[in-house]
Amino acid sequence: MALPDGHRYEIVNGELIDMGSLGALHGYICSLLLSALMGYVLPKKLGVIFDSSTAFKMKSGNRRSPDVSFFAKERLQGMTQLPTGYLDGAPDLCVEILSPGNTVEEIESKIAEYFENGARLVWIVNPVQHFVLVPLCRRARSPAEISGCFGWRRSHPRLCPVPVRTVSTPCVLGEEWHR
Repeated sequence: MALPDGHRYEIVNGELIDMGSLGALHGYICSLLLSALMGYVLPKKLGVIFDSSTAFKMKSGNRRSPDVSFFAKERLQGMTQLPTGYLDGAPDLCVEILSPGNTVEEIESKIAEYFENGARLVWIVNPVQHFVLVPLCRRARSPAEISGCFGWRRSHPRLCPVPVRTVSTPCVLGEEWHR
């Protein structure tokens, strides 16, 4: 969610949390991922892709806004159009791009809440070290189990339709940019 000050916000435990405004690298990676996912999802009519301006209502009442997300068409059955308000539950794919201010606790809390609310896959993109982490959590029955079962796997081509090199390629501005 965004307010007129240009910052992004989430509602967590009844508090408005300022997610800050993000830099060029963050926006560039979001754009690459949105473009790649749309190129894969839309032609196959698999569902819809959202950017970080979309918040999702969690069971706890929290509103979470992943940097990039995918909601499968099966979960949209019966809708003739997308709501102007929030969709209930976490998207099927939640992508978080790490920022310098993120803490381990904050990211683990988001991951746990995403899985608890129906996410099937979460990607944590580290733009500085150029890799994507995919938290593995199977058959967790409670938030405590989700928090305790994280295994981490660097992304693998069979796990994601977006090549990791696409995400990790640094943006190099050519000579024409500087003229």
